[in-house]
Amino acid sequence: MIALLGRSALIRARTQAEQITTNAQLASQNTAKEAELAARQEQLKRKELFEREPKRCAVSFKGQETRLSKREDALDRKLDTLAVKEKQLDDLEARLSSATKAWRPRMSSSPKYCASSATGCCS
Repeated sequence: MIALLGRSALIRARTQAEQITTNAQLASQNTAKEAELAARQEQLKRKELFEREPKRCAVSFKGQETRLSKREDALDRKLDTLAVKEKQLDDLEARLSSATKAWRPRMSSSPKYCASSATGCCS
């Protein structure tokens, strides 16, 4: 009977040891799977951030490109306006020069103006 009780206790002890070993293996597998899942989630998060950055930069560059294009257009319009004004100024200078050349010979042949005389003519 004692041998039977000893055997029964030994069988129970072995069964408990196997159960503890099985539970420990399952717990370690679960812990490993949780760590792997956490690592995959972190990897996915970093990948999304990595992929999002070039898109953000592209949007930023596109905005800068648009602003620069508008600025370039405004400068082109100003340059065109300046060219038109410069042409108008050149035309006015040419007309003034032409009028001055035409006026000088007439002034030398006409009587001189004198403010002190009653008629305004000093000749």
